[in-house]
Amino acid sequence: MSPALIRRSELAQKPSSSPSSSRTTTTDASPCSPPFSCPSEPPSLGKKGITETPPPKPSKHGAFSSLWDSTRHLHEISSLPSVASCRRQLISTASHVALNCSHSGHARYAALKTCGSVWSCPQCSVRTWLKRSAQLETLLSAVSSAGHSGTFLTLTMRHSRDQPLSMLWPALSASWHRLNNDRQVKALRASMGWVGSVRRVEVTHGLNGWHVHAHVLESWEKPSPSGQRLAEGVYGPLDFVQTYENACFKAWSSGLLAQGLAAPRRAIGTDLRPLDLSQSVCEIARYVSARSTPRESLALELSDAVGGKLAKCGNRSTWQLLAGSMAGDLEARRLWLAWEQGSKGRRALSWSTGIRDRYGSLSEDIDLDAPDERETTILALEEELWSKLLQVGCPGELLAAAEAGFCSVEPMFEVWDKLAAAQAAALSYLADRDLVGAGLVITDLAREKTWNLLRDAWEAGPSPPLDVKASPNAQAAPLDAQLFEVQPLSAVLL
Repeated sequence: MSPALIRRSELAQKPSSSPSSSRTTTTDASPCSPPFSCPSEPPSLGKKGITETPPPKPSKHGAFSSLWDSTRHLHEISSLPSVASCRRQLISTASHVALNCSHSGHARYAALKTCGSVWSCPQCSVRTWLKRSAQLETLLSAVSSAGHSGTFLTLTMRHSRDQPLSMLWPALSASWHRLNNDRQVKALRASMGWVGSVRRVEVTHGLNGWHVHAHVLESWEKPSPSGQRLAEGVYGPLDFVQTYENACFKAWSSGLLAQGLAAPRRAIGTDLRPLDLSQSVCEIARYVSARSTPRESLALELSDAVGGKLAKCGNRSTWQLLAGSMAGDLEARRLWLAWEQGSKGRRALSWSTGIRDRYGSLSEDIDLDAPDERETTILALEEELWSKLLQVGCPGELLAAAEAGFCSVEPMFEVWDKLAAAQAAALSYLADRDLVGAGLVITDLAREKTWNLLRDAWEAGPSPPLDVKASPNAQAAPLDAQLFEVQPLSAVLL
C-alpha cells in the first residue's frame, strides 16, 4: 500500500478533533466527494476548507427574479443564438404563452421555445437537472431493490491557467475512455459483476484556470464491494475498493499523460467510496446530479444580494461567472463567453449501455415543457403581450405573484379556490403594469374544474360514464388537455 493510501486509511479510522485534521485542499483536489452518508446539499467550504453555515435560501420572489434577470442578460450578451433567443418566442404549434399553476402551487410558463442548454441557460439547467434527478432516484431505487450495490468515484486532473477548456475537456473524455478499456480495470469489474456507470462532468474556474473533473456512480451485482477481499497473489491482499481505486488511478493517470497533461497526485487524483443505498435515494440522487437543486438553490449562485454557493478552494462556479457578468465584471463576462463556447455540445451526464439496459430508468431525450405534476393553465398571453412583459416587467415576478396568491388561501379550501386566488393575483400584477388588454386569455376555472372531475371519473371508472362519452370536449381533446375559454375582461376584473 502506498504511503498516501496508508495516511488516508489512518485518517478515515481516526475521528478528527479539529478542522486542521481534514485533508488539505489543493489545486487538483476533487470538489466535494460525498461522505458515506450523503448530505442533502453539497457543503459550503471556506477559504481554509472549513465547513461553513450555508447562506439562507432566497424567497421565491428573489429566486424567480434572479433566474429571469439572468435570462434577460443572456438575451443581450450570449454568443450562442439558441441561448440568446431562449424563451422569447412561442413554439410553432402554440398561439399563446401559457401561465400554468400546478395543484401543489408551483407556477411556470409553457409553450415557449427553449434552448435546452444545461451549461449556459439557468432556466433550462434547472428543468433538466430536476428531471435527471428523478431519473437517478428511479435508478438508485432499482439498484437497491435488486440487492445490488453502488460506489462513487471522483476523478480530477492537474491544470494550469494557460490551459483552455478546449484542451482539458477532451483530455478528460479520452482518459475516461482509457480507464474503461484498461485490462486490469475490466478484470476487476468482471470479478464483482460490474453493471454499468453514470458519469457527471463538473467545471469550476479559479486562480489556476479551468478545473474539469468527473463524478461517477457505478453499480455492482455483488451486495457489498467494500467487504470483499481478493485472493492473495491475484491483485494483492488489499480489499476490493482499494485495489479497484489503485487500478483506476493507474489507468486515469496514464490517460492524462497521453494527452500531454501532468499526472495527478495519488492521494487526490481518484477517490472511491461505497454508497449506502439504505439511506434516502433522493438525497444520493441530488448529490450525484449536484445541479438538480430547486430554483431557489440555483438562484443562490446567480444572486449577489443573497450570496452564492462558493466552489471549492475559492474557485467560482460557472453560474457565479454569469452573476459577475450581470454585475458588470468584464473579466467574468469574458470567462463566461469562453465557457459558452467550450461547453457547447458537451454532455453533462452520460451513462454506459449496461446500466440503462439493466434498470431502464435513463433516456436520452427530456421534454423540458412536459409538466412534472398535474397543473392548470390560469392565464394565456399572446406573443405580443409576452414581448411587452419581457420589456417592461419581469416574468419571474408574475410567477411569484401567482404562487403567492395560491399560498394565501387557507389549506382547508380546495385546490380550485387556490387556483382562483393565483389567477386573481396574476391579473392584479398585470393590471398594475397596464398589461391587461387584448391578447390576454383568462381560464374559466369553473369549467376547468368540471372537466377535471369528469376526467378523473373517466380514468377511475370501469367504463366511461355516458355524459363523458357524449362530451364534445372529451371527444375532441386528449385526457391531459388544458382547456380554457376567452371571457370578457370586464366580467373577470369587476
